[in-house]
Amino acid sequence: ADACPSGALVRLGTGKPARGIMLEIAPEVPLYRESGGGVTFSGGEPALYPEFCAGLAKSLRAKKIHVAMETSGLFGPGAAKRLFREVDLVLFDIKLFSDREHRRHCGAGNGAIKQNLALLAGMKGRGPGLWPRLPLIPGVTGAPGNIAAWAGLLKKLGIRAVSLVPYHRMGNDKRAWLGLGPAPDYAVPSRDDIHAAMEAFRVKGITPFLPGEEDWKMIG
Repeated sequence: ADACPSGALVRLGTGKPARGIMLEIAPEVPLYRESGGGVTFSGGEPALYPEFCAGLAKSLRAKKIHVAMETSGLFGPGAAKRLFREVDLVLFDIKLFSDREHRRHCGAGNGAIKQNLALLAGMKGRGPGLWPRLPLIPGVTGAPGNIAAWAGLLKKLGIRAVSLVPYHRMGNDKRAWLGLGPAPDYAVPSRDDIHAAMEAFRVKGITPFLPGEEDWKMIG
């Protein structure tokens, strides 16, 4: 990409060792401590790089920096166990409860996702905090049956809260820039859709939140 004179190739990332990342964020460490903020491993999928992320998380926590990670839940649990010992919070995405519907919309089954959710819920008190998030798409993840099924499982696992993340189309321009086809034509939820989904979780005993409004004391 650096040598391409026309700019047809664009560098999207730079590889760095954990030590290099620690040096880069060193000037921001006082801000993390004073604000109560921290570092979130996103992606991609951090659980695909468990050894690297675990080492970086250990270095961050040694500096008293809170470490969270976002995950799709689709990973091998054995490789990720060390990573879970080093992070403070796991933001765990759930989508479709039906394996058939999950394969239809996401391209893979959800058996491993449910198993990993249960694994993390079972680590309560000896592992990271766990907070599930559901992308809200009317008629798909927002379907009453899907919400009822997830609410039932969350309750069974002792998880008391969930974040509902309303679907948006802001990624369409990025897909075009990357040369990808258009995203599926999902509907954007209205206020009524969001309210209905939140009520559907409440009646099942799960407290719903919108992004940025979470009460982290309810972490399961």
